[in-house]
Amino acid sequence: MGGVIIAIVLYVLIAMVVIGHVDFANIAARSETALSVAAMGFLGRIGYVGVAVAALMATSSAINATFYSTGRLTYVVAKTGELPKEVERSIRGQHLEGTLISAALALLLANFVPLEAIATMGSAGFLLLFLAVNIVNVRLARETGSRVWISGLAALATLLALVVLCVEVDQNPSTRNHLWILAGMISVSLVIEVVYRSLTGRGIRVVRDKEGSIDC
Repeated sequence: MGGVIIAIVLYVLIAMVVIGHVDFANIAARSETALSVAAMGFLGRIGYVGVAVAALMATSSAINATFYSTGRLTYVVAKTGELPKEVERSIRGQHLEGTLISAALALLLANFVPLEAIATMGSAGFLLLFLAVNIVNVRLARETGSRVWISGLAALATLLALVVLCVEVDQNPSTRNHLWILAGMISVSLVIEVVYRSLTGRGIRVVRDKEGSIDC
């Protein structure tokens, strides 16, 4: 909770600094570099370049953290029956197959799907994931030892954020087609799931640790 609160405070402070140094018209016109523009207002060219470099470093760090954790994630998902058994194998003690598959899919998306659409799908995908996790935790509150009202409130807030995101994207004529791309990606995922189940006959397994709690 402390990390979440710190992140919220930092985001609010950054937004206040940007609004205090850049008017709304310039923010709308240069939304992709609004932080750099604000920094240039009181630090000059050095501030503009510094924020840009910091953004690149933060992005690289996030990509590396997500990318290299994918191997372990796909391994765990495969163990529950959600992916082919081949993904459960390890290469020199490391679960690299999922990482390599994710890298190939990422290259395909980056080269054939508009970057703005990828950003929309990423945001919507995270919201859908958070929504599903909170709904599941409402159902498993007794087993996880959590409070139902917290997960329920989080699920409601996530659903509201998802609706707002879709409305914002739909109101912009240049990004309206991103909703169709998002719907297509979800539909393709469901089709793959159905086909995979019918061809392999694998069922979803709930894995528990030694203490009997749900592992995944």
